Order: sequence, then structure tokens, then C-alpha cells
Amino acid sequence: MFKSKIFKLLVLFLLAGSFLIFLNFGLGQDKGQGKAKPPDKGGKPDSCNVKDTPPLFLENVQVATSSNYIYQLKYTSTGYENSWASNKLNSATRAVNIGDADNDGMKEIITTAAYRTGKGKNTPSSQKILMYENGSMGDPDYLGPDVGSTHVMDSIIADADGDGLNELVLARLHHAEVYRWIDQGYVKVWDSRTYDSYVYGVDVGDADNDGTNEIVLSVFQVGGPTILEYIGNDTWGNEQTGESVGISGLDYTKVRDADNDGLNELVAGGNNSTLMIWEYNPVTSAYDNIFISYDLGGFTQGVDAGDIDGDGLNEIVVGTTGDNPMIYILKYDSGTWVDVGSISLAEDGCTQLSVGDLDGDGMDEIAVGRENYGIRIIEYVNQELTITFFFPCGGFLEIG
Repeated sequence: MFKSKIFKLLVLFLLAGSFLIFLNFGLGQDKGQGKAKPPDKGGKPDSCNVKDTPPLFLENVQVATSSNYIYQLKYTSTGYENSWASNKLNSATRAVNIGDADNDGMKEIITTAAYRTGKGKNTPSSQKILMYENGSMGDPDYLGPDVGSTHVMDSIIADADGDGLNELVLARLHHAEVYRWIDQGYVKVWDSRTYDSYVYGVDVGDADNDGTNEIVLSVFQVGGPTILEYIGNDTWGNEQTGESVGISGLDYTKVRDADNDGLNELVAGGNNSTLMIWEYNPVTSAYDNIFISYDLGGFTQGVDAGDIDGDGLNEIVVGTTGDNPMIYILKYDSGTWVDVGSISLAEDGCTQLSVGDLDGDGMDEIAVGRENYGIRIIEYVNQELTITFFFPCGGFLEIG
């Protein structure tokens, strides 16, 4: 009997202590407007070595990559390293960006994740915009409004209306949306029309070389990129489609100077396993298809351009996924684009890639991701393309 009473008292003591800890935790949550802590922090994978990262510090150029976590990869005095990780997201994400999202003069990381709209586990979920600022220990500094249940396929932080301030443009399954930072949060200011097939990619840049930016969408079953001009009053219209090349299976289109003439082209890849390039024709006011590569042996799901070899001129970088995944470097020469280098990705392939000068040496590096396979950084070393860093987590990425 005496032992039974002691046991009961011990149980009551433990329950009371647990309640006090829970109460203290609940009262300690940040209730400030524009801040939130995800309900599912989870744990960070041991294989990524991110258990005790310092606070987020966005400087120079770095990679942000995503899966169920957001990771920051950057070059330091000891080489490339995983320098920060978010707490666990409520869902995997494929849209991650680095840029001045709130126009305060400093970079942030933006992504989206699904959150349930009610308490029950069977209640529907809705996507929210998450922002991580310098100093974040893993929680988002901003958890935006519900933006709908459909997935975000791609996103970009850029000046889409020519006012000198950035917007956030999201590619949703069948349409695009534009958000603007107003006061202390994001407000949706525009919806595109609904397209018949998936909108996989979005970019913003001066596609027609008139001095103002356009929104460029990669609509999967359309034979060319879709270009939308800003026409005022928070509206993008005058829609044009690049000259059709048939069922291209567009995944990504980037606005880049691909031939080093000071004017932009539209550089694209897709499920037709080729590199495709369009150029605005000021005489006809149309986007002409000016180049299609030979079959590169796999879906061209990664494409970008930059100065990879340090000669001051841009090259096009194309990544493939298939039986023999590769990274190809193509350079403009004598009126066309020719192969000037390649490297095998073994069995890993490419879901997305981005180009930028990560180590400050004046030459752009290539960050290549494949969903669920991790990130590789590729650069020229002694005039040879070399994989110089591997990170086993993430897959969708952006250099910024």
C-alpha cells in the first residue's frame, strides 16, 4: 500500500511538471505580427551535418536549396560548406529563392510550404509563403497568408513592373501569381489566366530588350516560352508565345545574353531533350526560334548562362536527366552554339541548376540539384570541369 501511494504521487508530480513545461512553452511563443514558428520543427538529417548551425547570414553569393528543409551552402576560407539549415517544413518544397524580398536593402530566403487550415489531420492544407532573414535560427521570420492549395512549381524575386522594387512571382500548377510586399506582409496583386498544362518555370527579365522586364513562363505543352509584359495597374498582358518548335515539354526558360551581343535571348530546356533558344525580332515583334541543339540524351531540366571559363563571355549550361546524365557547356561561335565542355553526372542527373560566382574568383560556378539526390557544385579547375563539392540533401535550388 505504501509503495502504491508513492507511485501515485510520483505520477502526479511528473504530470504537473509536464503541464508547467507545456504552459511555459506556449506562453513563450512569439506573437508578433509577421512572425511564426512552424508547428512541425522535426529533426535535421544526420547525413547533412546541420544539427548546430550558426544563425543565418546572407552575404555575397550563396546557394539556397530545398526539400523538407531549406539549406544555405556557401564558400568560406576552408571551402564550400553547409552553413545554415531551417527547421523542418510541413511539406517538401521545390520553390526557393534568394533576394531582397521585402525591399529593405538586404537579402532574404523565400520558399513556400503547406500548412493545414484546421486542427484535424484530415483538414485540407494550404500553401504559405515563408521568409528567412539574417539571424534566423531555423524558424521563418515571416509566415505569409494562405495562397491556395495548389503546389508552387517555381518562383523568383525580381522587379516585374519596372518600379525599382522587387515582386515575388510564383508559378502554380496552371497559372502564375504576383505578390508585392506591402507594409508588413505579402499581398497578391495579380493572377494570370489558367493554362491547359503545367506552368513549370518562371523567370523575369528584359526579354524584348526594350529596357523593361517581362514575366516569362515555361508552360509545359506549349511549343515556346510565354512572355507577359507589364501594362500598368498591376496587370501583365499582351501575351506572346515564342515561335513553336512542337511539343517541347518546357521545364525552364531563362532570360540571358547567350551570344554576348548585349541583348537578351530566351534560353530553355524541356522534355524534348534539347537546348532551345528564342530571340525577339524587333521588325516582326515576334520571338523567333533561332537554335535547337541535337538530342542531348535526356530531359534538359536545367539551363542557365554565365561566364564559366573566366574569359568575360557567357556560356550556356545545360543539365540532363536520363540514362547518361550530363552537364554540357555551349558557347556562341560563328553564328551558332557549339559544345566546349561536358562532365558526367554519373547516375544522379539534373532536376534544376543555377549559375553564379560563389567563390569570388571571377568565374561562375554551376550548382546542380536533383530531387532527393542532393547538390553538386561544378567549376573549371585547370581547364577541366570538376565536381568540387557534394551535399547529400536538397534538390531544387537557386544561387543568389
